[in-house]
Amino acid sequence: MIKSISFLPEFIPLIKNGIKTVTRRIKFTGNPGDIYYFKAGRSGKKEGYLIIKSVKMEQLRDLEDLEYYSTKKLVKEIYSEGVGRGYKYPYIVAIEEFKKLWNKINNKPGYRWEDNPLVKRVTFKYLEKGL
Repeated sequence: MIKSISFLPEFIPLIKNGIKTVTRRIKFTGNPGDIYYFKAGRSGKKEGYLIIKSVKMEQLRDLEDLEYYSTKKLVKEIYSEGVGRGYKYPYIVAIEEFKKLWNKINNKPGYRWEDNPLVKRVTFKYLEKGL
């Protein structure tokens, strides 16, 4: 049985266009090679399929690491989350936008940005042709 994974509705076109290729999740049980169908929100319709490429444990706020933050790597990472595109100073704005988005989605104590939860960084690829 294929499992589902939900995204905010605004991320669906970014996934289908290959822009959003990363998600960070507190609760995720998938492994590389697993196929998921994805949908907008918990009650949305099936939008397509993706394959999990990698799963890595990390602290959420590892993104703030100065060495990581001071490179273009941060901007690329935040862009792959579907956040921060189009800003004049993306390396400054991107992390702030990501923090806001994270706290919007994960607002329970222990899950917020400030709480620095252990998360799984999941990379995936959209399967254009489906199954």
